[in-house]
Amino acid sequence: MKIKVIFIIVLIVSGTVIWGQSSPRTAEEFFTRALINIFENEYELALKDFSEAINLKPDFEYAFAFRGDLYRMLGLYDLAILDLTDAIKINNNFSFPFISRGDVYRVINQYDLAIKDLNEAARIEPDFFNIYVVRGSTYHDQSQYELALRDFNEALRLDPVNARIYSTRGSIHWRQGRYEEALDDLNEAVRVNSNDSYAFLNRGIVYLRLNKLEEAIRDLYEVIRINSDNIKIDRNPAWNFTNRGEAFRLLEQYDAAIEDFNVSIGLRNGEGSSWTYGRRGLAYWALGQRELAISDLERALSMNPTLDWVITALQEIN
Repeated sequence: MKIKVIFIIVLIVSGTVIWGQSSPRTAEEFFTRALINIFENEYELALKDFSEAINLKPDFEYAFAFRGDLYRMLGLYDLAILDLTDAIKINNNFSFPFISRGDVYRVINQYDLAIKDLNEAARIEPDFFNIYVVRGSTYHDQSQYELALRDFNEALRLDPVNARIYSTRGSIHWRQGRYEEALDDLNEAVRVNSNDSYAFLNRGIVYLRLNKLEEAIRDLYEVIRINSDNIKIDRNPAWNFTNRGEAFRLLEQYDAAIEDFNVSIGLRNGEGSSWTYGRRGLAYWALGQRELAISDLERALSMNPTLDWVITALQEIN
């Protein structure tokens, strides 16, 4: 979840609109300057200002929550959990740190903890669409597609123009063989956000399944183009490398795919996502590197035992 989504809300709540003020003195002023620094992609400066705010006001839940979410954005998950937990200890009726911590738990494959946090966020603020986006994504990652669809439908009811929801719901439709419904969602995702590489990736897969090879190749190269641009500016580009790697894999450019998967895993300090390990395993398999393929697929399955496509690949290899 992007910090920017509730930036203005927090400014209003905290009463600290200080645009243009260069020398903050209070915790609230350091906090506000940190948010401005995030808008300007000055993440290190933002972290310093959040820390100053916390030093001046040790029970400032907003500063803990937003510093924790920034750590999440930067892939510093242990630090994120510490800050978000502190925010919850200070104010356990604040939905934002529950959502952000739930998303961290999702990324590191601790799904039960993720669902617990997101259920609590839904109890606190049942009409906030992003709760259902993150919880739906958690169910999606575990192949619990009906639960994921329920949450994505609720998210779209609350926010009908959210490209991420259309992208992920479209990926569920094609996995369940509903290609026309998938295309409807993925076309809408691309219409809402023409830089949604995940939508292009999933639409490319649908076109491959429908044997529309020209359309598939066009979309997969669009994934590569978008993520090549994103990698240059994103401070936490692990998923950009993973998605670009998957596009290379589908285009049968396996060496390039493995190179991107390697970078993605390296950016997560060697603890890549189960999906990245699984996809790299498929690329190794395609190159005839059986032992490396089995190692990656088994690693993916140990991280997430619900990945049916990994189970199938291991059965075919063995």
